[in-house]
Amino acid sequence: SHGPSFKDIAKEAAEKLGVQSTSVAIMGGGVIGGGQEVDAPPPTSSLKDEEGDDDGNADDASYSMSLLYGAIPSTAAATGFCVTNGGLPSSSSGGSMTKPPSYLLFADPWAPLEKIIESLEGKKQGEEEAKKFSPVIAGGISSPLLTPAGIVADNCDSTVALDGAALPRGSAVGISLTGSLGLQTIVAQGCRGVGPSFTVTSVASTEPGAGRGEDGMEKLQKGNVIMTLDNQPALELLQQVTERANDEDKTLLRSGWLLCGISEESASPPVEDTNIQAPRDFLIRQVVGLVPEPKAIVVGARVSVGDTFRFHVRAANTAKDDLKLMISRAKTERLFFSTGSSAGVPLAAVQVSCVGRGKGLYGRSNVDLEIIEELVDGAVAGSDDDDHDEEPPVAGFFANGEIGPVGLTGFGNDVSSGTFVHGFTTVVAVLSDFSEDKKKRGDTSSQPASSTFDDMEEDAWG
Repeated sequence: SHGPSFKDIAKEAAEKLGVQSTSVAIMGGGVIGGGQEVDAPPPTSSLKDEEGDDDGNADDASYSMSLLYGAIPSTAAATGFCVTNGGLPSSSSGGSMTKPPSYLLFADPWAPLEKIIESLEGKKQGEEEAKKFSPVIAGGISSPLLTPAGIVADNCDSTVALDGAALPRGSAVGISLTGSLGLQTIVAQGCRGVGPSFTVTSVASTEPGAGRGEDGMEKLQKGNVIMTLDNQPALELLQQVTERANDEDKTLLRSGWLLCGISEESASPPVEDTNIQAPRDFLIRQVVGLVPEPKAIVVGARVSVGDTFRFHVRAANTAKDDLKLMISRAKTERLFFSTGSSAGVPLAAVQVSCVGRGKGLYGRSNVDLEIIEELVDGAVAGSDDDDHDEEPPVAGFFANGEIGPVGLTGFGNDVSSGTFVHGFTTVVAVLSDFSEDKKKRGDTSSQPASSTFDDMEEDAWG
């Protein structure tokens, strides 16, 4: 871990990139880049002496850093911003009538993230108008270096930086992408549905408020307690789903891995009375409690009457299969819209994975990265040489929380579903050029920026 040296590293990187560059730096629970995921925790000794062990030899497994750099197209703009001391950013005015702005957003665990996202989404415009023109936001929450006691190390208060300036606790940094440059995002939840989908028909809330019934909960149009699904007690339906599940799913449902998927789309019936559901992207949240009377379930989100609901489970093989499916869908969407106004040429990708994934989940490193590289393979900018042997420009980190929409966004004519903080997911933010003169496949060249990196004109991203 380079945590104790974060401020110095961020400053030096910004100086080397040059004054005409914009840089953001984030401390992660591991890093991704150069075709590798490095998520091994640092040894306790690294907190005492960042230079190495008693013999002065650094532990290579605990010292890792990744840098993604590149030049943006001349038809685009990338503007850095920071949020600190309780301030809030304003939504960018650099979008177009056909494409809203995109934001890469990185926050520390103490930042007012929900308020920051609302500000960037322009919720003050009105919910319907903002939703129709909602920007694409993707990123993650930093992972401060912890002591063996589980508290933040004294010299690791700053975990995000903008243009070399490390910021205090409660801060966030980001880059606004406007003009022809934007994001195409993938959020792989790593779950699979169990049982059919239901329609939420009655909800309540455990939050303080008036008008509570005899059961102590307030009846609302939106709440965190699901009373009935398809007009039947929610807990009874969970019991039915569990009884009908296969042995593997039963074990997961009963072992604390019970999750739920929520969607604003209307529920569709299974195909020909089977358990096969139409494809749907769900926002995944934890089932946090059960209420025997009145046979309700408590979830980690506010759910509206009319939402679609489905029980989910999570496992290593499911996480891998889900990411493969999402990448396959993205490639299909890109192919289908390759000649339309929604086409984009990939320049690079930012991968933000939960600290709970990686080697700890799969038993080996690079599982998610290898799948993601398929989406941007051949996008090493500035090179049309088939013999180009560099790794696809994918870099990122392991986060304490992942930021992004639900499902796919930006690959077709779809609009953002809104921005959420996820858990146990992998978020892929593909930096894409949407300018008309880049629609020809393989044309990923960009105007090089002023930089001290010697290879910038040869490879626009790396």
